[in-house]
This record gives sequence, structure tokens and C-alpha cells, in this order.
Amino acid sequence: MKRFVLFAIFLAAAFQVFAGGPGTTGVNYMRIGMGARAEGMGEAQVAIADNVDAIYWNPAGLAFVRKYEIGLMHLVYWQGISYESAGAVIPMKNVGVFALGGTFINSGSIDKTVENSTGSNYTLNGTFNYSAYSAQVSYASKFILESQPIYLGATLKFVGDGIDGTSATAVGADIGGIYVLAKNLLIGASISNIGTVLGEDAGMPLTMRIGAGYRLPGFSEGHAAILAVDGVLPIDAAIKANIGVEYGINRQIFLRTGYKFNYDLESLTFGAGYRMNSNGTQYEIDYAFAPGLEDIGSTHRISLIVRFGSPLSLPGEERD
Repeated sequence: MKRFVLFAIFLAAAFQVFAGGPGTTGVNYMRIGMGARAEGMGEAQVAIADNVDAIYWNPAGLAFVRKYEIGLMHLVYWQGISYESAGAVIPMKNVGVFALGGTFINSGSIDKTVENSTGSNYTLNGTFNYSAYSAQVSYASKFILESQPIYLGATLKFVGDGIDGTSATAVGADIGGIYVLAKNLLIGASISNIGTVLGEDAGMPLTMRIGAGYRLPGFSEGHAAILAVDGVLPIDAAIKANIGVEYGINRQIFLRTGYKFNYDLESLTFGAGYRMNSNGTQYEIDYAFAPGLEDIGSTHRISLIVRFGSPLSLPGEERD
């Protein structure tokens, strides 16, 4: 525990160094999270992310992946905006776990209007489009510090976006750690979007997360649950909190719900998932729904994760 506390203090100090002050942030679509499982649990993920979506939530969670994984997600966002993500995880025996990820967002056509000289009327003047993308490469592994294990990970990313003929690019990184405090109890911390928008006086949307996850022992045969809670500190907004629950039946059917505290446009979230095995390959499909506040609309996420190959002797082999 002492090792993780020191690591969390290091992350907090690093956050203060990189933050510098609220300032201006760019490429803000990097705040949108990956994975329907995560959204269904109210985005409480920093301690329990253990699949391809850990590329976004906490790269240290990739160290728990035992098989090759491919993940895809489609998000129907507010006002009809579409968001796609894809990732692949490659565990390598005695080396660690590598991952590649990418995201793409597109607004579709948006009407462009101009006002008359008096400002009393607006007329249509064509359309414009917003699009953005990112590419990430991650590494994670289990490290032993004075006989105590800690899981550490990092992600490097290249990001770009464009709107109505103007564009911006940014480079950044994420770092994170997970510590097994006790049986079934994990704590995690991460800093996301350490970086800058190239050629502009703006940083990426720097965010620190710290949280815990607890796996309830099977209270009846074939039934289990996970509880998770995160504290979130964005560089340019008030502190937020996320809480989530996942209930699993026979490691095959999953029901999820969560709540986001102090968010402007979302609060409750809901989700479900189904997992099946076929000829040594595992398929998991997840769905999440988040009703929006203030009539902005709702979001729908659907994810597919495929796991294949023989499990390797990697950190976290005891986890499902």
C-alpha cells in the first residue's frame, strides 16, 4: 500500500506540474471515453479497467490482459455525432503487454449561417463539418517493488481535429498504476492527456483520476458483482465523481448501472453485456445508454471485444 500511496503522490505532483493553470485546452473530444462497459458503469474505471478499453481509462489495466484482444466501439453521440474506436492488445510473455488504439469522430454536415447587417436575420450559407482522430500506442506490465506488486502502464498518443477549414494536432501521453490492496480490492490512479496542441497556446484536456474497485465474493453460485468509484479532476473544471456497479451471472450475462456526479450533461447510465465462447475464442458484446440532461439528447454505445489465443503467464492471470 505504501508503494501505491507514493505513486499516487507522484501522480498528483506531476498533475500540478503539467497543469500549470486552467489555461486553454484543445482537442477536447479526447474527454469522450472508450467502451460500452465503462459507460454502463458511469465511467468508474480507473481501478478495474482490464481489457482493451484500458488504453483510455488507465493503461496499467492492460497488464491484466492474458489473451490477444481486439475491440471495436460505435457511439451515437449527442445531436447525431458519430464516434468510432478500435484497439488491439498484444500480451508478450516475459515482456509485458502492448496495445494499439485509434478513434475517429465525425459530426456530419452542419448548416453554416450568416447574419444580416442588423443582426435580425440569419441565412443559410453552405455547410461545414467537424472531424477528429487519434492514434495511441500503450505498454503495461507488473513490477515488483520490495516484494510488492504494482501494475504500471503508459500511452503515447497523436491527436488531430479540424473544423471548417481549420485544423490542429497534438501529441500527448497517459500514465497510470493499479495496486492490489487486498483480496478483491484494487486501487488505481492515472493522468490522461499530458501534452500540448502543436503551434497553439493550448494544452490537451489534462485529467487526473483516482479510484477503487471491489469484487464482491460470489454470494451464490454463478453470481458475482463489482463495485467501483472514481474521483476525477479535470484541469479546467470542477472535481467530479463516478460510481458504478456490474452484476454478472455465470460470467456470461452482465447488468450495469452508474452515476456521474457534478457533470453538466449526464448523470445516470445503464448497460448490459453478453459473453460467449466458441472454439477457444471469446466474444463479448456490450451496450450502454446514457440519457442526456437539458434536452441535449441521449447517447448509445455498442462494443465488441474478441479474445483469442492461449492465455499467457502474465500479471492478473487470476482475473476473468
